[in-house]
Amino acid sequence: MEDLKRLFRKGSLLLTLLCLAVAAGSFFTGFKEDAGRKQPEESWEPAMEISGSATTGNTGAADKGKEPQEALPSPYFLEEPDSLVTIFDVNLDGLIGAYTFIHRKGNLQTFYVQIGWREGGVPEIISTAVSDIAEIKLTEKGYFIYAYTVQLYHSSLRQFWRAAPLSDRCRELTEKYLDGLSYVNYNVLVTDWDSSNVEDILMPCMFEDLYRMDTGEILRPENGEIPAEVYERIMTTYFPVTKERIREICGYRADTDSYPYEMIFSSPYPPFGEVVGDKENPDGTLTLFVDGVWPDYNSDCAFTNIITVQPFDDGTFRYLSNSIEKKELDIPNVYEMK
Repeated sequence: MEDLKRLFRKGSLLLTLLCLAVAAGSFFTGFKEDAGRKQPEESWEPAMEISGSATTGNTGAADKGKEPQEALPSPYFLEEPDSLVTIFDVNLDGLIGAYTFIHRKGNLQTFYVQIGWREGGVPEIISTAVSDIAEIKLTEKGYFIYAYTVQLYHSSLRQFWRAAPLSDRCRELTEKYLDGLSYVNYNVLVTDWDSSNVEDILMPCMFEDLYRMDTGEILRPENGEIPAEVYERIMTTYFPVTKERIREICGYRADTDSYPYEMIFSSPYPPFGEVVGDKENPDGTLTLFVDGVWPDYNSDCAFTNIITVQPFDDGTFRYLSNSIEKKELDIPNVYEMK
């Protein structure tokens, strides 16, 4: 579930109920069919079910639920002697994962069942797995974060869902202004800057992300170069900087009228930002209040940003300033992360 961008972004109530019914049935069928597994000594009714329409994948994008769902109480697994909760993870490709977290005699485990579909829409259990849980946490903001005792192959240090979704407005602002920006590959989000020192954050490697945000497409440079017209249009649109300053800072090549393509070697499982509030200013600008979320380090508010943007009538916008403040974790150093 590491690369899941969004979990069941749009879906009707009927489809959600169908998925829950199929997943629940398949879960108990799996117990019966797997004769080689030790059967549970007794069974409980799930204390709460968080459906795919009320949780998110672990890239940070909030789900499409309109109101926050009821949150699991923080000491849930500590005060109850024997407890169980099931989370249904509905993927965009139709696969369903049922994660059942069990607290029994002071120990935490998760039983995972993956359900697929045969021809004709018949559900079938594809795989099952049992894993010990080292720690589990539900934050006040609604992040459900946990870590396996033995880390899975190619996985992050911790897994998570957002059980209490952002408001519709905060989610829309996050998708428009933050999705695609990095805290660890360049300085845009980790440096205090405005129009007086914007040159400090102009790093060629950030152009690839800006291009994807602007066009919705992946950058495909020709012979390792980017046409100056494209490069300068995007950079002058999204930052308060002139074409002349961009040419001085970003390596303009007059002989080819282009800029060199600088590839990003991304850091795995980085923090991501989510808008938690905003303010419309009299001059038409918009101030965004952002929490930096870093589940790998067990934090849903590692640091906070205040970002000012200028929306334009054509749907584009310009970043005007950024400030960042340390909260639960140190602010990432771009050069140390490389």
